[in-house]
Amino acid sequence: MFNPNKILVATDFSGESDEALRDAMDIAEKYNARIYLLHVLRDVEQCAVDYCMEESQVTAEKNKLLEQARIEMDREIHRIAGNRAVPISENIRFGNAAEEIFKEEKEKGIDLVLLAPHAKRKHWWKVFPHLTDKVIRKSPVETMVVKH
Repeated sequence: MFNPNKILVATDFSGESDEALRDAMDIAEKYNARIYLLHVLRDVEQCAVDYCMEESQVTAEKNKLLEQARIEMDREIHRIAGNRAVPISENIRFGNAAEEIFKEEKEKGIDLVLLAPHAKRKHWWKVFPHLTDKVIRKSPVETMVVKH
């Protein structure tokens, strides 16, 4: 019988991600599991076309993005988790979303991943693979797609 102990929820702070976190909360309560909430930011490129920023500018921009993401993550947790007694660990990474999800799975020993397809992209899945599709195909971990 499957009994998840460590549940990873990837969030983009959308309503769909809120639903994935809600479902993860229900599962975590049932199995006395911990939730790992992950948000992945695109890396800040130092150079683009014919313009390069100084390293200090790149660092400042990354810090700004991290702070904004922390605020959004706290809002999401308070909005969804409320007073529920499920332990939640937060992590924000820079990089490719699928690759960072795989790294988080390995580093934390995740045994269940919950993802939600973004509503605006559902009809594009047949043409352009979505993050959810990539994770389902390549993750060695049980993966649940939450559709609402």
